Amino acid sequence: MASPVDITGEIIAITYPAIGAVPNVYVLVTTDDGTVQLIFQGRTTIACMEVGQTIKARIVPLVKKGFRYAYNPQFTLSR
Repeated sequence: MASPVDITGEIIAITYPAIGAVPNVYVLVTTDDGTVQLIFQGRTTIACMEVGQTIKARIVPLVKKGFRYAYNPQFTLSR
């Protein structure tokens, strides 16, 4: 199993679920090491997040087809 790591980056996109879709919010973050998609399962919105904010997150990084992603990370936001 992968070990948790801390990342810091800028939120460049937020995708909310459509009505009737699986309740997941997808947040795309660009970091010094590339991009990572944060997936918040069971959520239909995250009111405090905005594109352009800086996010610090503790993630367990996963890779599929060369793309990094993480589920339900702990996070803090700043402007």
